[in-house]
Amino acid sequence: MPSPPKLNSTFFCIANREQSLLTAVVSSHINCKDEYPLIFSYSEVTQAKDLKSLNTRDEHQVSRSRATTLDIDLNNTLKRIGGCEYLILVGLSENQKSHLTFLEAYNVIEISTLKDIDTFIQPIIAKEIIPCKSNQIYEGLQLASAAGKAISIEENAKVIEIIKRNKGGLIVVENDNSISTVIATNYAISINADIEFVEPFEFHEKVFLELIELWRKEVKNGEEEKSLKELKALIYDKINHINFLNYDFVTFFTIGAPYSLIIQNIIPTTYVGLKLNPDLFIFNNICFQDNFIVDSAIVFSPRFFSIEETDFVVNKLKENHYDVNELIKEDATSHNLDYYVKELPFNILHLCSHGNQSEGSLIEERYVDQYGNEHIFEYFLTLSLAPDPNKKSQKGEPLIKVSTKIFPKKLNGFSFRTKEFKEQNYPSSIFPKMFTTLPVKENQISSKRTTIENSHEIACYRFSHLGLFSHLAAGHSPLIFNNTCWSAYDIKNHLIAVRARAYIGTLWNIDNSVAFKSAESFYSALFDKTILESLQESMVHSKNTKDQNIYIFYGLHFTKLKKGSSLENSKKDVTIRLLQSLDTWKGNLSRSEDDSIKENIQDLINWNVTLILKKYRTELLEIVGKDKVIEIIQKYLQSNREKKA
Repeated sequence: MPSPPKLNSTFFCIANREQSLLTAVVSSHINCKDEYPLIFSYSEVTQAKDLKSLNTRDEHQVSRSRATTLDIDLNNTLKRIGGCEYLILVGLSENQKSHLTFLEAYNVIEISTLKDIDTFIQPIIAKEIIPCKSNQIYEGLQLASAAGKAISIEENAKVIEIIKRNKGGLIVVENDNSISTVIATNYAISINADIEFVEPFEFHEKVFLELIELWRKEVKNGEEEKSLKELKALIYDKINHINFLNYDFVTFFTIGAPYSLIIQNIIPTTYVGLKLNPDLFIFNNICFQDNFIVDSAIVFSPRFFSIEETDFVVNKLKENHYDVNELIKEDATSHNLDYYVKELPFNILHLCSHGNQSEGSLIEERYVDQYGNEHIFEYFLTLSLAPDPNKKSQKGEPLIKVSTKIFPKKLNGFSFRTKEFKEQNYPSSIFPKMFTTLPVKENQISSKRTTIENSHEIACYRFSHLGLFSHLAAGHSPLIFNNTCWSAYDIKNHLIAVRARAYIGTLWNIDNSVAFKSAESFYSALFDKTILESLQESMVHSKNTKDQNIYIFYGLHFTKLKKGSSLENSKKDVTIRLLQSLDTWKGNLSRSEDDSIKENIQDLINWNVTLILKKYRTELLEIVGKDKVIEIIQKYLQSNREKKA
């Protein structure tokens, strides 16, 4: 059974995303054999930290929100490892540093140049140096780590040749020369795997989805499978030199290319999203393997199918002492899915439903930016409705929460995420202005109902959920098996972005018989084998069918879920974590000054208290005693009274 590498917590490195060379050299100094170094990427920040709310609509909103989220993630990460001896900042701007709220608690080393490494890090580590050309930093990093040495950049250095093992694990990286490549290289080193660098794709992930959509239509209509040939041509040229059969498994660091479909899963295959915080993704897979474990699960099914895996999954999880929250049939609402997925501490989420293609509007609008320039913005807009049974109108009817998802299509005739669009060099400050205009009737040039390209939803008992979650599992990092159609795309990205550490989805519309047989096989093996091994075994049910190679797994080869000790312990553990979450939200409520944020936090507090009293009352009494339960109820009622006042 494979084991995760150890975390090297002596150093904790936060690096400017664009400083890949500087970060690689720092990595070579702090790397230790069979350990994974903690290096995290920080995107550019357009303004220093200020007192504005995250809801403030201006040209800095996206940057402000991203920096705030990263600050929270990194602070939580440091707490999980018990802190570090040295906190290294690589190439960070003053704007970036201003958003990091924990710097004063650590011994900070700032690295801005290669010379700074010699001055501040080399004296601590005192490693022997290997010269390396700047265009071979990833090869140099591998060579230095194998020899217990560090690299220095010297353009007249000898060419480095890496001898591959041709066995064990293989890491394939779409090399975009960002810190993501450094992170992938360090991961390969930490697990003693071979690494192959391939040219990056110059387009967006949606191109793969579009080709698969066209291919499935061709299959359905009995036409020549031209789109599959085109998809193979895009991918195969990058990897046709690799003999995959030499290896036990392969992990692709990718923008979203479906490699496993092209190589037909000839060896067990996993993915890491290059655009989905691979640094935090790898850390969570290692950290949550043996720590912060909660034996809890959510099983969601509106019961749309006459035969499905739902009961089998529930029973199998209970057999393994998991506390299972069953959102089934009329309980499988959009409202319940939203709150349970965000607030319940859980380790597994299983979704059995339809992955409907989103319906919405294609809208064309005219707007004027702050510079007085007129633009034509074309976008898709879809809505999701979630009646809240706990909130009533004056007539006693449930209030309905409305969620929106916007898919930018074109600006002034140029499609987003294309080379032509990038060549326009639009200032980022015009985009928040663009989104504040949505939707404004008087600005509209046209609007028509349509099926939205590249977008799918989770069908619920009533309405659908867009798959947008602000956070996940009360801060835990679970496995998500989204056994719905077309679940390997947009929803996958959103759930990994909020820190899922393992995600299984489908590349097209899966046949129901394949879906339930595969799921039953997967959960039968899950607690005795790794997630990857369990999924690989389950693929026997799709072999020689139209759904062969339909599943993809975003995760790492060693990730494994363990059995619970007892149902009683599992429920008690969930209760403790719900109480901890409740305390966290109450603290956030007291610190917040934004009314809309305070209202959202209060809703989450109410939900947590209601769930504890409804399902975990017995465990609550055991943990805090009767007097404390009454105190919690009184605080809950008091907060509601204050809110109404």
